[in-house]
Amino acid sequence: MTATTPAMTPELAEAAHGYLDQARANARAQTPTRREPTSLDKVLGKLAASGSRAPVLPTSADLDRWKTDPALLTDEQHARSCAAGMIEVETEPGHSVAAPCPRCAAARREVTLRERLTAAGIAARYLDLEWAGLDTTLAPFPRLERATANIGEIITGNDSLVLTGPPGSGKTQVAVLAAKAALAVNFSALVVNLGRLALDVRESYQGSGAGITERAALELMIRPDLLVLDDLGAGETDTATVERRLLYLALEDRQNARKPCIVTTNLTAAELAKHLGARNLGRLQPLEIIQMDHGRNFRVSGEKSRW
Repeated sequence: MTATTPAMTPELAEAAHGYLDQARANARAQTPTRREPTSLDKVLGKLAASGSRAPVLPTSADLDRWKTDPALLTDEQHARSCAAGMIEVETEPGHSVAAPCPRCAAARREVTLRERLTAAGIAARYLDLEWAGLDTTLAPFPRLERATANIGEIITGNDSLVLTGPPGSGKTQVAVLAAKAALAVNFSALVVNLGRLALDVRESYQGSGAGITERAALELMIRPDLLVLDDLGAGETDTATVERRLLYLALEDRQNARKPCIVTTNLTAAELAKHLGARNLGRLQPLEIIQMDHGRNFRVSGEKSRW
C-alpha cells in the first residue's frame, strides 16, 4: 500500500514557514554573531571614509607642554581629554597612544607633598607658604632665598643656621621654607618645638602611658636630614632641664652623623649662647647666625578685625 503526501494547503505552508522562522531565531540566540574587534585607528578611518569629523586629539607637542607646566592644561581640555588619569595622544595621523595625564600626576604629587609636609611637623597655616608670602626686598630674605635654592648642598655640607629676632620677623617662615625645599629634593626634614617636646617627655615621667619617652624624642630629633628647632628658649622653666638634655644628646648624635640644624629663637645672640652653652654651640658648627632686624612684623596683616 503506497502512502500519499497530503496536499500543501495555504494553512500548512504558513505553519511550516512559522516553524522555520522560529528555528532560525533559536539558532541565532544560541550562537550570537561574532563581531570583529575595532581599534581606535579603524574607528578614525571609518569616520574619515564617511566624511564625518574625527575628534581632535592632543598631540605629542601638547603633552610635552603640559608636562612642563600642568597648569597649561585648562579645565575644558582636561574634561575633554582625560579619562581616569590617562590622555589619548595622537603621535601621527591615524595613530595614538595613551599617556598619563600631567595634570592628574601633578595633583597626586601635590597631595603626596602635603602629606610629607604634615608628617614633617609643618603646621597647616604654613603648608601653602612660599617666598612670595614674605617681603623679599627686605634683608636678609634675598640671601636666605638664594641659599634655600641650594638646600641639598647645605645639608650635605652640614651647615647649620640660627635665625634670631623679635616675634613676627619671619624666622619660622624661613625655616619652614628651608624644610619644604629639603623635602622637595628628597631629603627628610622635621620641624619641632623643643619646649612642647620637653613637656611631652615630662608627661611620660608620670607613668600613665601618656607623652613620649626621652629615647623616642631623641630618635625623632636625630632621624631627619634637616632638623628645625623652632622657638628655642621659649619653654617653661620647669622643662628647661629636659630641653637641655634632649638638645645636648640630639646635637651630639647629629654632629657625628653630619646632619645640620636650623634654630629659630627670640633670644639675642648673647642670650642664645648662654642658653645653649659652649658645648651645644660647638655641636652646631659650622654655624651661621643671622639677625632678622628688618623691622617688619608679618603677624600684623593690616586686615580690620570683624569684631
